[in-house]
Amino acid sequence: MRQSSPFIFSLVLFSASLFAAPPSWDELDDPDLDPQRRSEIIRAQEQKWGVEEDLPSINAQKSPARRLLELLKTETLTFSPGYSRQLRMGHVTLEIPAGAFQGSPVEARVTVLKTPADFALAGIPLEFLEAGKPVVLESDGMFHLEFIQDGKSIEPSSPIAVRMTPGNEKEMNMYRLEGKTWTEVGSTGMATDWPEGCDVRRNPGNPLLVLVESPYCGGEYTSVRIYRNISRSGWWNFDKPADNITCLTGIFRSPGEGFNITVQSVGLDYLGLSHARRTGNRFAINVAANQSVKIYSVVTDRDSRRVYIGSLDPIKTPNNTAFVDFESDDYSKCTDVGELKVKRSSVGLLSNRAAFLKAIGIPEGGL
Repeated sequence: MRQSSPFIFSLVLFSASLFAAPPSWDELDDPDLDPQRRSEIIRAQEQKWGVEEDLPSINAQKSPARRLLELLKTETLTFSPGYSRQLRMGHVTLEIPAGAFQGSPVEARVTVLKTPADFALAGIPLEFLEAGKPVVLESDGMFHLEFIQDGKSIEPSSPIAVRMTPGNEKEMNMYRLEGKTWTEVGSTGMATDWPEGCDVRRNPGNPLLVLVESPYCGGEYTSVRIYRNISRSGWWNFDKPADNITCLTGIFRSPGEGFNITVQSVGLDYLGLSHARRTGNRFAINVAANQSVKIYSVVTDRDSRRVYIGSLDPIKTPNNTAFVDFESDDYSKCTDVGELKVKRSSVGLLSNRAAFLKAIGIPEGGL
């Protein structure tokens, strides 16, 4: 029997592939598309663009929340741990005592949230349960600290102090994020932010009288918030519980099955963010009462890289006390705000700070 040449067999397969349906990126919009066909299209496009070695698999890509978090500005400063240091890093000043770190130079990294846009990008809710009831926090500045030495994260061996420019004169406590909840760790104070080299001392006979003995200290200097017991890296917050909380509810319909859905509310005239609870096509969210907020949603499908975004007009929350009963999913006491609709958007929004903020209706400079 005459056998077919392996070359001829391969040629037949190659010729058949030339007449097969070419991969179409538009097919990914078909919700009924076969998963195997979806993977073939994505792989073919990666090979066409020549980026298969640089582009990680879809499942290995960063989550939308992580990509938005990376749009926040991080200040970095490297210092020698052999001496006490005062590191001015944007809105935050770190006072690091000698001996807090040992060995080679240390890099301090600080990310500060000071605007509604910052809180929207961070996506970290400022709420928790206390004695079974929800608490909504109002922030006057939230920050993330990290210390790096020789490429590894390290922690201070003794407490460091942090100063931050205040946004208001309300009394605040310090809260620390532990897992997914906030813990109050101590009270904070106010201090005058004297410049370096300024010789300031108090009159022993009159402790309230501050003596300034340097020509560099002329003029007026603002007060700053100060907390002296920062013991580790992570998220920290100058905060106070809202005087009153209320809840809002509305309709939300997912654009399809298998999507990652986030519905959030960010304060516009206070600093804070809350996550919504969803049951069926209805959502509910706890917020500070008698304040302006913005409710928005980000919906993503990581398999096909689709993004849907939508927001409601700014809402002035009512002054009545109400909150979501998470145990019974009872939203009856919440104020209805209508339907939150989303529309298809570019996945590039998740990597563009200005474009994303515009899409959710929170311009960089505020409303």
